Amino acid sequence: MKASDISSQMKASEISSQKIMDSIRPLPEAGKQEQSSAERALLPPEMEAAGLSLFMDGDALTLTDGTNTLCGDFTRMKKRLREANLRQELLVKAARIKSLQDDRKPVILDATAGLGEDSMLLAAAGHQVELYERDPVIAALLADALRRAAEDPALAEAAGRMHLHSGDSEAAMREYARRMHRETTKKSEICLQNKEDVKAEEKCAETQKRDSDQAGMNGDESADAELTAIDIIYLDPMFPGRHKSGLVGKKFQLLQQLESPCADEEELMQAALAAEPAKIIIKRPVKGPYLAGRKPSYSLMGKTVRYDCLVFPENHHV
Repeated sequence: MKASDISSQMKASEISSQKIMDSIRPLPEAGKQEQSSAERALLPPEMEAAGLSLFMDGDALTLTDGTNTLCGDFTRMKKRLREANLRQELLVKAARIKSLQDDRKPVILDATAGLGEDSMLLAAAGHQVELYERDPVIAALLADALRRAAEDPALAEAAGRMHLHSGDSEAAMREYARRMHRETTKKSEICLQNKEDVKAEEKCAETQKRDSDQAGMNGDESADAELTAIDIIYLDPMFPGRHKSGLVGKKFQLLQQLESPCADEEELMQAALAAEPAKIIIKRPVKGPYLAGRKPSYSLMGKTVRYDCLVFPENHHV
């Protein structure tokens, strides 16, 4: 069964990452007879048909094809998350915006979260990160990794800045753009109604600026509240003929059975542009083509990957 077939069938079945998490049963303790694969988890039939299964291996939700296994794991990143090492990470450098008020860290939307390793780097550097993962199984693996990270003193602070959304980031970015447009229109109408003198105009501008400063930095759990002010959108999509950056060998072989390649890079780019962030960061193979043919403002080059940065100063949420 192809990855695209699995993905479409799972969407048709309305399978959520939470339902997957709730269906998983732990493996027996050491010394007890191992359960059969049928007893390990209540799995979607399309996953079983593809030879995939989920189970709890100790404390970690794990994906397997019967030979290879995969789970989300941030503990192996601890060395990279040290402050001195973080400053050298190209992605962390790419996420800098100098013009933000009070030196606050930009709020970032990771539209292609995967197992969340890039988002963990950004969160460890102090960013609030909204993670979107459209595949419910990968989202469940990521949610479990975040759960374990929250229990690890070395990772808990960064994990607390990461907010996972199981769903389609393109739809979320377009809805965010529509809502921001409605709010801007409403504020403009109020300003016009109250424009009695110069002081009223100045007060209106100050109100808009204060709302912008505070937006998106609250602890509200709703997606709408969290996505009030997105400064940066991060894209690391999987495309036909290309292994997603950082996913190699056996790890990639498992994930590619679930996550189909990006069907339309132009649609992804247009959704990101519609959200009007101050910057879009795109992770690409070092010699790969530009996403949707869009030339970046500048690029940061590594040995195997590069970060193309599209900058929009007029969109800064100061």
